[in-house]
Amino acid sequence: MTQDRAPKRSRGRLRFIAAALATIVLVPLLLAGWLLATESGARAVLELARRTSGITIEAEGLAGRLIGPLAAERISVATPDLRVELDAFSLAWRPMSLIDGRLDIDLLSAASIVVATRPDPDATASSPTRPEIALPVAVRAAIAIERVAIVPWDAQDAREPLAFSDIDARLSGALGVQRIDALSVTTPWGQIAALASIDTTRSPHPVGAEVRVVTQRDGHDIELAAQISGDLERLSLRLQANGAGLEGQADAVVAPFAAMPLLELRAAVGEIDPSMFVAGAPSARLHVDADLAGDAATQRLAGEIRVTNAVPGRIDEGRLPLESLLANIDASLGDADIARMELVLADGARLVGDGFATYAAEDVLQTFGMSARIEGLDPAALHGAAPAGRIALEFDADGASDGRAGIRWRFGESRLLGQALGGTGTLSIDGARVPEADVALTLGPSRVTARGAWGRTDDIMEVDAEFAELDALDHGLGGRATLAASVTGGLDALAGELRANAERLSAPGVFVRSLSADGRLGAGENGLVELDIALDALGPDAKKAWIERVDLGIDGTRGEHRVTASVATPEDDRVVLTLRGGIDTAQPGAPRWLGELSMLEADGRFPLRLLAPAELQASAQQVLMGRAGFDAGEKGRIVLDETAWTPDRTTLRGSLSGLQVVEQGERRRRGPGPLTLGAEWEFELAERANGQMRIVREGGDLSVPGELSARLGLEQLEVVVVANDDRLAASIDARGSELGSISGSLTTLAERDEDAGWRLAPNAALLGSIEFDMPSIAWMSRLMQDESVLEGRLQAAFSVTGTPAEPIATGRISGSDLGMSLIEHGVQLSGGTLRAEFERDRLRLRQLEFVTPNRVRPRDARVPVDALTAEPGRLSADGEIDLASGEGEFRFEADRMPVLQRPDRWLLLSGQGRARSTWTSLDVQADFRADAGYVEFAETPPPTLSDDVVIVGSEEDEAGGGGGLAVSADVTVSLGNALYLSALGLETRLAGELALRLRDGSPLAATGTISTVGGSYKGYGQSLTIERGLINFQGPLDNPGLNVVALRKGLPVEAGIAVSGSARRPLIRLVSTPEVPDPEKLSWIVLGRSPSAGGGADMSLLLPAAQALLGGPGGGMTDQLSRSLGVDEFGIGQADSGAPVRSSSVVDGGRAVGEGNVGGQVFTIGKRLSPDLFVSFEQSLGGAESLVKLTYQLTRRISLVARGGTDNAADIFYTITFR
Repeated sequence: MTQDRAPKRSRGRLRFIAAALATIVLVPLLLAGWLLATESGARAVLELARRTSGITIEAEGLAGRLIGPLAAERISVATPDLRVELDAFSLAWRPMSLIDGRLDIDLLSAASIVVATRPDPDATASSPTRPEIALPVAVRAAIAIERVAIVPWDAQDAREPLAFSDIDARLSGALGVQRIDALSVTTPWGQIAALASIDTTRSPHPVGAEVRVVTQRDGHDIELAAQISGDLERLSLRLQANGAGLEGQADAVVAPFAAMPLLELRAAVGEIDPSMFVAGAPSARLHVDADLAGDAATQRLAGEIRVTNAVPGRIDEGRLPLESLLANIDASLGDADIARMELVLADGARLVGDGFATYAAEDVLQTFGMSARIEGLDPAALHGAAPAGRIALEFDADGASDGRAGIRWRFGESRLLGQALGGTGTLSIDGARVPEADVALTLGPSRVTARGAWGRTDDIMEVDAEFAELDALDHGLGGRATLAASVTGGLDALAGELRANAERLSAPGVFVRSLSADGRLGAGENGLVELDIALDALGPDAKKAWIERVDLGIDGTRGEHRVTASVATPEDDRVVLTLRGGIDTAQPGAPRWLGELSMLEADGRFPLRLLAPAELQASAQQVLMGRAGFDAGEKGRIVLDETAWTPDRTTLRGSLSGLQVVEQGERRRRGPGPLTLGAEWEFELAERANGQMRIVREGGDLSVPGELSARLGLEQLEVVVVANDDRLAASIDARGSELGSISGSLTTLAERDEDAGWRLAPNAALLGSIEFDMPSIAWMSRLMQDESVLEGRLQAAFSVTGTPAEPIATGRISGSDLGMSLIEHGVQLSGGTLRAEFERDRLRLRQLEFVTPNRVRPRDARVPVDALTAEPGRLSADGEIDLASGEGEFRFEADRMPVLQRPDRWLLLSGQGRARSTWTSLDVQADFRADAGYVEFAETPPPTLSDDVVIVGSEEDEAGGGGGLAVSADVTVSLGNALYLSALGLETRLAGELALRLRDGSPLAATGTISTVGGSYKGYGQSLTIERGLINFQGPLDNPGLNVVALRKGLPVEAGIAVSGSARRPLIRLVSTPEVPDPEKLSWIVLGRSPSAGGGADMSLLLPAAQALLGGPGGGMTDQLSRSLGVDEFGIGQADSGAPVRSSSVVDGGRAVGEGNVGGQVFTIGKRLSPDLFVSFEQSLGGAESLVKLTYQLTRRISLVARGGTDNAADIFYTITFR
């Protein structure tokens, strides 16, 4: 039995040992399997790593296994100096490949990886050490990441964020060589593609790589390629660049982990255009050659750099004014020397010099210096707006990072703006202080000097300037100015004295007759403050002034003083104000002015009076004004309840009442009185805009100026603007008996702009609409001429969408029962319809049509009225116009349109045409025909002003009328076969056609002929038959050629007149059939018989007729006789018997008046013997009286007249002329 127990115990012990060994082996295996092959195990591993490593690891949406595949919606890892966030993370790998010494990753992907590292303020630049790379396994992987972003650690981290996207990489490795078979990534600098390999088994690790970068600038492709070979201690690089604005090649040798990484550089890069890489940079074609070599022992880099520019030019032309640059560089990590630098500018100017610079850690500039000479510099060759000159200058400068700097210069023989330029200068700077300044500058007769020191209380800087001829400085300046100042202290304790004077100052668009300033500022809070500034005549030029006088005065101390100011204008407007207060320096570095606005009064066109003093505070950070009330007379009463400004917030609250909307000098009329408005506002503009404003009608009505002013009959007017967290809403509601109704609304967003304060957000949504309905436009007739009558109804609706930067407006305009009448001229348009559409920047006139029946019959029964007016006449137009450019095209057509509707002026017109326009021009092409018409003029035309009468003020209107719309026209007018004329004794029908042509800058011209068809002319009680009536146009419309013959028919001798020449110089002569002498022709025209059949009484009828027909300023028969006989006076006059005669004659081609005492009709002939002596002979045509008269002009007003013959006498005349 004992023997049996022993084997049993042995087998039990073995089972225990086996179980223990199984547990020891299986439990870790099971634990490992659970951790690696289950989702819960993966979560446990992450939690264990978080607890044991001190690293914060969080995973959201974790799914899968550690042995793969593994995915998570988000994984974040954080250490004290690193934060990493992965979105949409996915990993698929093959753990069994580790047995073969490989790490196979089928796919490592993420939608986004965000990395942030803590900046190290204590980090110092040091040479990196070469890493030893030894991978335990070869890596094969496929990586796909949509976006990687490197962001700042916190708000104080000034590093710019950096983002990469579309990362795709494939890695492979074997036998100690790791390869990047393909790498593609999009970076801020372009698309990068690369291949690379590194040997991890040999030190210093041989490397090979090819990199290709493709980027775009302004739509142009640029490609950069690099080939890298060598090892981590010494790499050889070959760079190649191709593309717009960049061509070239460079070879370099670098030691990545050495103190001086660049060992050698040879580059030849050509045709570099800076404008392709930097927005706003000038355009150039630069070629850069560099030959630099480094010395590892001395850690210095030395060599030559040469830059040439193939297209130098001025800066204002977008060019770089550099022709070439040559410099020798000797640099290390701590300093750089530039020797034998030579810079040649576009105009041939040269700068030759040397320089140096030293650096502290991280390339911080420590000290610098430069010595150079400039020769032949013309500033106008650098920029077109710069003055022309020729400058020679020597200078040297030095400085340090602690704020100390100095510069010394001296001008050589130089000229600027045609004036001699000279001077020397020495300037030292120590932070905010100028320890030494000695500057003298002269330009022609002008000079500026500054000597002394400034920045401390015991420093004194003396400045003296005299500009004797400001016009010599060009730029439109003019006048004379002087300045003398003595300044002490610094910016925090400024003190000193100032005296300045200027006379006839001028700049483009501004002129000041005189300006003077005299001031003193003492040191300390109780320092004296005195300032007097006076300005006379501020305006656009010396002849016109906007402001007549400005006076500004300050007296007192810094802590307590008074400020007075007054402004007067030529229109007798005057503003006077007084401020009382002082400067409060309780807060160091933040002074402010505390006081009150004591008085403000304005007289003239804009009366205003401050009702009570208002508290006022002002500083660089805040402006506050207490409650202020103003009485503005007719302009109402204004109350500013709260006015406050800081850089971050503006508060405005106030009200207005009783504001009368009237023009200056408008006469009060009976009725409701002028429109009176009231308003309330309350706004707070901070990070967001909030508040509201309301404008309402308190009473009265609004007048519209015109030929006769008209009222709108306003009954209601309200405008509301509301701002709620930057959202703006505005509305308007207006109603009136004449105006009709207007209602509209608008919504958009406001935003704060650093430069302009507040503005409408350019890209915010914009939505608005407005509707307008005017039941009758008859009231507009009063705005036009007295005889004009308008009728009809207008309606419109508009809407606006888009953004404030690019608004999109649409709308419609319609009119019905439209009509217009010019009563005096008989023009009547009625039955009108208007339909127009507005879309974006185009206005389309869909329909404008008038349907007008005939209402009047002409007096002439020959006009076929019934046949032509059976259907109403029509006038229609359509077209469209671009409101941005004004380019438009309109078409119009008339069909038997009754243009004139009066019994004495009646016309039907048909035709069509088109008009093309811009905002500066109008071109009209048209073809019209008169269907029928009758025009009658009174026998005596209405009186008109003589050509030599000038209406005061019309010259300015005419002068200002030029330079407007350039009008051109080609219009054909046919008179048809039923246009009848009755005017000034003429009864006929007109026929023919005219081509009217108008060009900008030229008078209206016409081509064509108008002829009379039959008819007669009544003159001197007789009826002359028109044999031929032609008016030829071949040029200006007001000077046609004349070819008219009219005869008295039915007599043995058919006599009449013939008119030829032009309208400006007509030639009138007598004609007859058969041909008879002119006196007999005249008798047949006037008396209807030969002169032998009449007596002396008939002569009294013939002489005025002959004078009217044949004399006058245009020349006639008497004028021709006087010239042919060689006399100066030849004429026929009429006088009463026994009384002095007033004879009308032609003298030297003009009309003259003489005196005598020969009765009845007289014949006069005279000759001027000298400028002062005139002799004449007078013979009575009705008797035997005659005399010889001698006239001698003694002075301008006194003449001596001696007569002999029938009457003998001698007289002295004193002549007085009235004008």
